Amino acid sequence: MRSLYKLFIILILFFIHSSCSEIEKSYTNSVGIKFVRIANGTFTMGESKTFNSQKLGGIAYLNNGDYDEHPVHNVEISESFYISVEEITIEQFKKFRPNYAGVEKYSPYATGISWYDANAYCEWLSKKENKNYRLPTEAEWEYSARAGSSTLFFSGDSLPDSSNYNNWGLKNVSNNIAEWVYDWYGPYGSEDQVDPIGRDNGFTKVIRGAGLDRLLPFYSRSANRSSMPPNFPPIPLEDLHKENRKQIKNTDLINNEEKLNKVESVEHYQSFYKSESNNQGYHNVGFRIVEGKLPSTNALPQHIPFVNQAIIQNKEVAKISPNKNIPYFKRRNLLPIPPDNIFGDKLKSIDIVGLDPGILGHNHSPALEVAANGDIILIIYTSVEEIDPDVALIESRLRFGSNSWDMPEIFLDCADVDDHAPLLWNDNDTLKFYWGHNKLDPGFPFQWISSTDNGANWGRINFPIFQTLIGDHSAQPINSAFRDSKGNIYVASDAIGGQSVLWLSKNNGKSWIDTGSRTGGRHTTFALLKNDKILGMGGKSTNINGYMPKSISTDFSYSWKVSKTPLPSLGSNQRPTIIKLQSGRLFFAGDYQRKDGYQPSTIKERGSYVALSEDDGLTWKIKKLPGTLPHEDKDRALSLNGNTIGYSVARQAPNGIIHLITTMNTPCLHFALNEAWILNDDTDTSLTVYSNETNITELKKYSEKYSNGKIKSSWIAGMSNTGRYLLHGTKKTYYQNGQEQWEVDYNLGEKVGEEIYYSPEGNLIWKWNHKDDGTSIWTNYYSNGNKKTESIWRNKRAIGTATKWDENGDLLNQLEFKNGFME
Repeated sequence: MRSLYKLFIILILFFIHSSCSEIEKSYTNSVGIKFVRIANGTFTMGESKTFNSQKLGGIAYLNNGDYDEHPVHNVEISESFYISVEEITIEQFKKFRPNYAGVEKYSPYATGISWYDANAYCEWLSKKENKNYRLPTEAEWEYSARAGSSTLFFSGDSLPDSSNYNNWGLKNVSNNIAEWVYDWYGPYGSEDQVDPIGRDNGFTKVIRGAGLDRLLPFYSRSANRSSMPPNFPPIPLEDLHKENRKQIKNTDLINNEEKLNKVESVEHYQSFYKSESNNQGYHNVGFRIVEGKLPSTNALPQHIPFVNQAIIQNKEVAKISPNKNIPYFKRRNLLPIPPDNIFGDKLKSIDIVGLDPGILGHNHSPALEVAANGDIILIIYTSVEEIDPDVALIESRLRFGSNSWDMPEIFLDCADVDDHAPLLWNDNDTLKFYWGHNKLDPGFPFQWISSTDNGANWGRINFPIFQTLIGDHSAQPINSAFRDSKGNIYVASDAIGGQSVLWLSKNNGKSWIDTGSRTGGRHTTFALLKNDKILGMGGKSTNINGYMPKSISTDFSYSWKVSKTPLPSLGSNQRPTIIKLQSGRLFFAGDYQRKDGYQPSTIKERGSYVALSEDDGLTWKIKKLPGTLPHEDKDRALSLNGNTIGYSVARQAPNGIIHLITTMNTPCLHFALNEAWILNDDTDTSLTVYSNETNITELKKYSEKYSNGKIKSSWIAGMSNTGRYLLHGTKKTYYQNGQEQWEVDYNLGEKVGEEIYYSPEGNLIWKWNHKDDGTSIWTNYYSNGNKKTESIWRNKRAIGTATKWDENGDLLNQLEFKNGFME
């Protein structure tokens, strides 16, 4: 009897186990989504292989994957979960949003939806079925996609057929349908992790499974990371593309006979055009879902670069100025070498000296603005080739009272998207940053973020919602944004060929208009004149009898009248800049000669110039700019036969000083000058005669506190013999928890001795030793306290030996530098 009882129990357990195993293996829910069970386990996250990236459609230097796929680290998934076999389909999404139509080219899968919509779908389905549906974490996605593999794809090192299932039963993990996941995008940590859920905040959400700019196998690898803002698109496609919007005819885009007859266009820039107009939001990003509770792991803190840390908020000192009636002129190197103008095999030198590994050698098309606290902010795109998906945005900052630009750092990177053409604007003490995604066909003409605290914190990314259809254009903001007297906002952008456009908002950015009109030049730079008249100068690739055109609008940019200026025309690798000064004058800067060396017969100088106008641009007081450099490319330098400011941008600080920066030089340059220097007829080209600071007086101690009363910062500054406000003495900043953040000593605005930057936990992040002989040693550290990199610098150029170690202190690489370049 006892034996029969035991047998009975065994049979019951067998049937229960068999039934549970069948249920656990897979199931289909009420809306037809099929799920498979993924068992817990461990894997190596990131790209651990070396391979030929170009064979997969990638970029030559990325033979170990992209920088954000490192450091490779071990991950444990501690709990099993269910994941949908494939992406959510159009029909399944329509059960949540019945008027959703989908994107035909990616049918049958639901694409063209935002992260917020994907997350809302999960919440709707969870309530409907009383289950925990959600987006997979990035780690869960890669773990499931790899299905136990460590190769480039689950199938090996070649792209699998789109109809193939991986070893764990998932489909489409390496096709052209990209997928939203749960995590905010940010750099990986180097430590082993259990159930990671990414960063606690960021600009963008991670996208897996496919590229965005380019739908090529490289971007479908198991380790590849893409990212976009969670509100891409900002409203549902069916609302974004209503049929009742005003039609803009391409034939109306140039509506000026004088322009058509007299303006000669010399370059077309076809590779920068949007291949499809009014396609914004029709992207290839969909999603698959997980059933299971979100891991309870704490997210890693958002990575905030040092250039956005330790920011003084005092606005009053920013108004302290040298005597406006005494000429003032100063030149600095803008970017260090490396990274500037480092290419090919020498790209590895960027990481070894201690810079972000995502920073590259071609740094171009700069944005510049002076914050209300007097800090000067540079944002510039970093690239190898400027139309590739690896293009990112880097930032540097010249803190008010200092002579030293911060080392550049990655500021913002929509991964696998060409982040292009940055533009900064100080809109009544609110910093606004605009940029384009020029090669992303479903992208918008631009997007923007804002900061109300001098760039310490930035808000969410905004996309423009247009009330009109959008005419042909390049998603390339230029260097001008402004408001007219009615509060209308204008943002300058390239159109096509030798044309530019002002995007117009009449309601503070809630919606936007393409007025249908275009200017007489590419990279046109703009200034607002009296009575809301708008002046657009140039910018390049067109001319009238060899001279630069100017475009005038008296109707809020709905039409332009184009005429000739007395200034020379410009070509590729050249961008002029114009700003309206506090005095009412116009400031303008450009080159005396075109890229091919041509200049009109009335122009006798070569090189670059700055100019002032007292009469809204009718006439100009022109002065040659000393200290400029040749083009960075030797062949182009020969063709130019004169120095160049390349792509320039200028801004005026609260204290009246004009700041002008250049690119396409080795290195890029920063000029600081006042109107008195331009108006002075002295032809002395010495770079220090007007700015030699030798002593300091009126020293004063300053401090700032957090709202809870804790100390935030303390510093000492005074007035130099030129009247300039300079840091002089010890400066310290603190985190809100009371931990010291940054400590540095200044002497007449120059850093001296030790400069130390700590984490909120008190760990050393980096340290500088600024020596009396003019050299500085920069040491970066791992979180365990071991050295990561060490390099030597003089005048923003690496010299001598640079070393990189692993976390255990073992040598990884060592390079020798001479005057910034790897020997």
